[in-house]
Amino acid sequence: MIKLTKATIHRYKSIETEQSFNVEDDVTVLVGMNESGKTSLLEALAKVNYFDEDDDSFKFNMTHDFPRKQKKQLKKLAKLLLR
Repeated sequence: MIKLTKATIHRYKSIETEQSFNVEDDVTVLVGMNESGKTSLLEALAKVNYFDEDDDSFKFNMTHDFPRKQKKQLKKLAKLLLR
């Protein structure tokens, strides 16, 4: 059996900088203020561990999943490089 003990999330929705955390055996809740990224964290973990490749809701989508501010910078850079 595989057990999640540590996770690192980087550039996913509201999470712009790398965030790492340990997962303890006895922790069963995720607590934080509104708009602090709890759902984003759970979605990122679900997308990494989801195995049904036909389900589009669990595939990475650049428009919806990449941090907006960084996505705009990436688009500008791509335009410069394609000139």
